[in-house]
Amino acid sequence: MKYEFPLIKQLSDVLPYVEGMEEIAINYDENYTSITYNVQLIDTFPDPYAAIASSEKDMLAYAIRRECRGIKFHSETGKIIARPFHKFFNLNERDETQSHLLESDGTFNQKFHILDKADGSMIYPIMVDGRVQLCTKRGITDISKDALDWVKISDATTDTRYIEFCDYMMKQTGSTPIFEWIGRGNRIVVDYPQTSLVLTAMRFMDTGEYWTMDELEMFCEQFHIPLISKWDGSFKGISDFCDNVKDNEGEEGYVIRFHETGHMLKIKNMWYLKIHRAKDAIQFEKNVIGMIINNDLDDVLPEMEESDQNRVNGFADDLWHNMHTVGKEIDEIVKVSRVLFEEADEDNENKWFALNVVNHQPMIMKNILFMAWRGKDTYELVKECVLNNLGSKSNVEKIRVLIGGIDWDDY
Repeated sequence: MKYEFPLIKQLSDVLPYVEGMEEIAINYDENYTSITYNVQLIDTFPDPYAAIASSEKDMLAYAIRRECRGIKFHSETGKIIARPFHKFFNLNERDETQSHLLESDGTFNQKFHILDKADGSMIYPIMVDGRVQLCTKRGITDISKDALDWVKISDATTDTRYIEFCDYMMKQTGSTPIFEWIGRGNRIVVDYPQTSLVLTAMRFMDTGEYWTMDELEMFCEQFHIPLISKWDGSFKGISDFCDNVKDNEGEEGYVIRFHETGHMLKIKNMWYLKIHRAKDAIQFEKNVIGMIINNDLDDVLPEMEESDQNRVNGFADDLWHNMHTVGKEIDEIVKVSRVLFEEADEDNENKWFALNVVNHQPMIMKNILFMAWRGKDTYELVKECVLNNLGSKSNVEKIRVLIGGIDWDDY
């Protein structure tokens, strides 16, 4: 919160401080090298300001690590070509962002803006073969390609001039415009009825300095580009502000950006955090199946939006029905097999069942059939087999036959 952003001109300015860190990925593409963190461990982002007294080298290292959020360099020259947001944190998430310390040390006596925290994907431009391309922190992805397609249509059919704006800012000012890609086609939690690419910030690539909101407003007006909204209420201290906005619905929260330094704080409201936790819980099919079978949905459903509740309930109904159906089908196989065994006049019933019935079934069914042949409850066998195979996506594919072929992605 108090350190200076590091000067970065070349890939070589960054590599010595991140190589060997497993949580930070260095991805070499044909057109660019991208550096971004995959996971935040306890010691990934120490406070650079706290390191000043002990070691200037550590201070620089820690500051550079916080730039590894999709920073990009030319693949051949190593020159910096994009510098999106630095890593910043939630209020009260770390020692340096504790609200009582920030209030007591005069941090909020500085000029700052309270901005809407848009709930979408960070998008920013790079130059590839002299042309503007859009990317995410991971690089040129399907999401950034969709955003670029939308931008081209917008520039052709409205007054917006995204491509011209990005081209000018990168070439003439050496800056990276940073946008948020929002809309129902890229929905995270908040429902934005209209698709848009909203400018949230702009940074000088070399110094990392952020442009002021007044400067952004001027250029957004000139190029007809939407700018992130500012909160215009009264501010009577950070604690009072948080108390007033924490229960707001239909929004993610706010970002406080300090005018002089460019440092920022995130403030997320309780509605968003609850919905986001619920969405995380149902992101993967194996988690959904596990919660349904273990009867854990009661703790999660109340925090979901109605559309997600409907998805989960529909999937749950089909899952229970299909597992019961499979159980009945196994019962029928066993019943018919007993009749056929009697007619076959064989001595070893287990051997006969294995050769004539089990060997003709999918691998996942074989143990269930053996246990059902011995009198075990087939539905309980199916349920137990499903639960035992939720460790990975590949295992879930193996049990697809036990749940009637349904797939969470189809709901």
